[in-house]
Formats: sequence, C-alpha cells, structure tokens
Amino acid sequence: MHLIKKLSLLLVVLTVLVVTLLFSLENQQSVSLTFAGWSAPSIPVSFYIVAAFLLGLLLGPLWGFMIVHRNNKRLRK
Repeated sequence: MHLIKKLSLLLVVLTVLVVTLLFSLENQQSVSLTFAGWSAPSIPVSFYIVAAFLLGLLLGPLWGFMIVHRNNKRLRK
C-alpha cells in the first residue's frame, strides 16, 4: 500500500510538472503589469502564472499549519 501511495504521488507531481512546462512553452508573449503606479518589466505571462502557482504552494501549507496550530491552542485551554 505504501508503494501505491508513493507511485500515486510521483504520478501527480510529474503530471503537474509536465503541464506547467507545456503551459510555459505555450505562453511566451511578454506582458507588463502595472499596479498603483508601479510597472513591472515585460516578462512572459507564464512567469507570472507559475510564480503565483508556486506562491500558492508555499503559502497554502503555511496557512493550514497556522489554522491547525490555532485550533490546537484553543483545545488546550
């Protein structure tokens, strides 16, 4: 059963990597973002999308950890 879980995780990770790579290769047009008077340099739109995806991958578990930690703290009281 442990082997099946590892293989499933590997399959999911490889699928996400392949889809991300294909997306990056298909979206090479450059864009410049402007926000509150600040303009970013022109870089491919895929960079922004992949950066947002990676930021979500980092912040999602952190957010979950904070919620679990807060709930555990409440249960101890």
